[in-house]
Amino acid sequence: MGKLFSISLVLFVFVSEYAVSGEPDWIQAAKSVNAHALDASLPDTDFAIWYSAVTGQSSIEWESNDCGEQDGSGTQADFPICVEARAELPGQGTLSVSMALGSYKKGITGDPVLWIIYIQEDGQIRLLNGMAELKAALAQYAVEK
Repeated sequence: MGKLFSISLVLFVFVSEYAVSGEPDWIQAAKSVNAHALDASLPDTDFAIWYSAVTGQSSIEWESNDCGEQDGSGTQADFPICVEARAELPGQGTLSVSMALGSYKKGITGDPVLWIIYIQEDGQIRLLNGMAELKAALAQYAVEK
């Protein structure tokens, strides 16, 4: 038991130190992106605040990933990094908004870009084309539910 605890503690310290010094905080960067910078029709506020307001959710699942762009070969020079925000909608639906913030090798660079927006419900995925379509879908979703 003592060895297992020691190994766990060393691993925790190593991983924590790497996370602080070795890579950007992609999720915090995405949360603080100005929503208006993603789409001129959105308010001048942090993306996380806007997303919570439009979904009515205070509990949002955040994840950083490769935007689905790694090919598995291990030979790609670089690939984009996205942050995806998922929120449960009334009923059984899930809204997902993903934005690209930079790349694996370059880190957080340039302006954030909307990557993909979709609603998943009953095993079906409905792709949305931009924030205007998202607003319309959320309004329709609220009426239907």
